[in-house]
Amino acid sequence: DIHFQKPGEVQTDIGAPSSEIPKNTKKALTTVNPDYIFNPGDMTAHSETDEWEAYAQWIENFKAPVFEIFGNHDRDHHPNIGTYGNGYFRELENRYSGTKVLKLGNNIFILVSEEHNPEFDNNNLASTIPQKRFEFIEEYVKKYSESNNIFIMNHTPLSGTTAFSRTWFYGLNKNWIHLTNKFLTLLDNYNVTAHISGHIHTDY
Repeated sequence: DIHFQKPGEVQTDIGAPSSEIPKNTKKALTTVNPDYIFNPGDMTAHSETDEWEAYAQWIENFKAPVFEIFGNHDRDHHPNIGTYGNGYFRELENRYSGTKVLKLGNNIFILVSEEHNPEFDNNNLASTIPQKRFEFIEEYVKKYSESNNIFIMNHTPLSGTTAFSRTWFYGLNKNWIHLTNKFLTLLDNYNVTAHISGHIHTDY
């Protein structure tokens, strides 16, 4: 959840914007010499064009390929933006899908972009996963589960599965619990190595 709001500067929940977080994060990622880099959402603070440009600059010199999914800040975070991910496709090169399946060696990465509504539309459920997307996930899990390591990523933690995942922003919403149960049923039915999410911030 890097939350870029201008080149070299990211939004924080507490205190002033930070220029140290993107520098330190980039240094840490470079130090471990990764094969791939995954960003499970919230690349921007408000999905503004200049924020997408800032994120694109930040990932420019990584040697490893970078793959992303949308977070709630990246799609219609505020009602007056209305870009719905357009900045992502416009400002970043070779991006053609929010949800994607990557076969890298014998590892399968299924990156699931949720649908994100404006946070302030009073329905208290900013993220949802349509049934068609569950069918998409199941199709590829079934296809690859016998002989590969499968990793599934989406932005919002499944309710009750990680620390704060019930209490952090709509984790107890009955609709999100319903979607969580659908996801957990799918994970129980197939051989999935790990499920990875973002969304919960640690600067508290």
